[in-house]
Amino acid sequence: EESLSEYQDIAGRVDGLINQLREALRLDGEERKLRAQIRQVQGE
Repeated sequence: EESLSEYQDIAGRVDGLINQLREALRLDGEERKLRAQIRQVQGE
């Protein structure tokens, strides 16, 4: 019983970390898109 709740706690923390990582990667992609747009504008 105790090990199950421990497992669920760990699973919850892993899930939270995965969500944080996903968000960071998404923001990184957005930043790259913005940088590319800025380069285009500067090049024109």
